[in-house]
Amino acid sequence: MPTWRNKNKNFLESAIPDIDMLNAILKKNDLSMYIKLHPNTDTINKQCSNVLFMDPQEDIYNFLHQSDLLITDYSSIYFDYLLLNKEIVFYPYDYEEYSKDEREFYFDYTSFTPGKKVYTFEDLLESLNHLKKLDYSHERKILKDTLWKHQNGDASERIYNYFQ
Repeated sequence: MPTWRNKNKNFLESAIPDIDMLNAILKKNDLSMYIKLHPNTDTINKQCSNVLFMDPQEDIYNFLHQSDLLITDYSSIYFDYLLLNKEIVFYPYDYEEYSKDEREFYFDYTSFTPGKKVYTFEDLLESLNHLKKLDYSHERKILKDTLWKHQNGDASERIYNYFQ
C-alpha cells in the first residue's frame, strides 16, 4: 500500500524499478503481492504472475485480514493493520523527498513504525527472501499499547454501556 503523492503520480516506477525481478523473487518464495494504489496514481502497465494490482476502488479493509504481511511506505493504513498483529515492512525509499515535498508526518517516523525498514529496492527484494525471520511483535505491542487503551474488539459493547 503505497501512499499517493501529489507531485509524482508515477512514483511507482521509482519504488519498483524492476517489476520482473520483483516478480521472480515473489515466485521463488511462493508469494503473491497485491498492490493497492490511490485512484489517481499511475500504474505499471505490465502483467506479472505474482504482482497483482487491485482495483483502486476496492475497499482495502475487506482484504487486510486475509493478508500475511503489509508493505507500505507512509500510509496510515498500518495503524489499522497493527491491530491484526501481523508483520509490517516499511519501504520509505524516497523519505527525504517525500518528507520535504509532500507532507509532514504526524509522528516521528522512526519511532512510530514498528517493523523492518528497507530503503532501497534491493533491500526490499532481500527482505522478501527472509520474511519468516521477521519478528517485530514486541515493537508492535509497545505502539499498540501507546495508541489504544482497548484492543479487545468490544468497542460496540463499551459504547452501548456508556450510553446506558
